[in-house]
Amino acid sequence: MTKQYLLGIDIGTSACKVALFGKDSKVEAAVSEGYPVYYPHPGWAEQNPDEWWEAVCKAIWTVISSSGVSPDDIAGIGIDGQSWSAIAIDEEVKKYVMQKIMVAGSNGKAK
Repeated sequence: MTKQYLLGIDIGTSACKVALFGKDSKVEAAVSEGYPVYYPHPGWAEQNPDEWWEAVCKAIWTVISSSGVSPDDIAGIGIDGQSWSAIAIDEEVKKYVMQKIMVAGSNGKAK
């Protein structure tokens, strides 16, 4: 069988959206898994990258299982994320060193 599906993943500011597309761009299945924005100080906005990953994994699993499509039939995956999403990673422990500072907050602005 020819691989005939595409999987789209959008890691947005409020949720991870995943959609499975078939021939003629028909949406076979789609789901949105939300995650919180944290406001630790007035004007600050942050997110936890672990929560992004959990939402991505859950959304992919939900789309694949609800569609009945085999992962072997997926020809490609497109991934889109929040703009300006640099995440500092500790080289030794391979873990992020802080929450992701969001563009929506003022905690990343020069003083």
